[in-house]
Amino acid sequence: MEQDVLRLTSSLALYIQLGLINLKEIKDLPQPLTVPQEKSLAHDENKLIACVDDNPRMCQLMKDIIAEAGHQFLGINDSSKIIPLCFIHQPNLIFIDLEMLGIDSWKVCRKLRNSKALQQRPIIVLVGQKGVWEPLHNKISGSSAFISKPLSKEDILDTILQHLP
Repeated sequence: MEQDVLRLTSSLALYIQLGLINLKEIKDLPQPLTVPQEKSLAHDENKLIACVDDNPRMCQLMKDIIAEAGHQFLGINDSSKIIPLCFIHQPNLIFIDLEMLGIDSWKVCRKLRNSKALQQRPIIVLVGQKGVWEPLHNKISGSSAFISKPLSKEDILDTILQHLP
């Protein structure tokens, strides 16, 4: 939840004292960001491009276009796996949907940008409608650019050419 534990606990204290909330001891959960020992998908002969989107049709569209252009594709539909999979596979370019359920895409972008391994990688934000706030968010989050939906094959290929050496 990325909230201050002390603030969260103190806000619940009254409800616990009144008996409206009962606490139950549970075993520790496994660490959420344990990095599995997987082999990276990246190869020298072509680039690995990731698409982070909870819409399977969008990922399939991106996969078809990216594969046709001769690059490898990494589709990430599960918001809890974005950071670990990007650290493991270190894609050369990352497309991320702004309106994914359950995540703050700008925050994910900042986390990727703050990691040494991925800070130089282009991150392209996919937005439903262009607004005056996108350039500001790009600056704050560290994203490289944004593309408005609906996406066209030309938009995707132009973006790949522009951001990959």
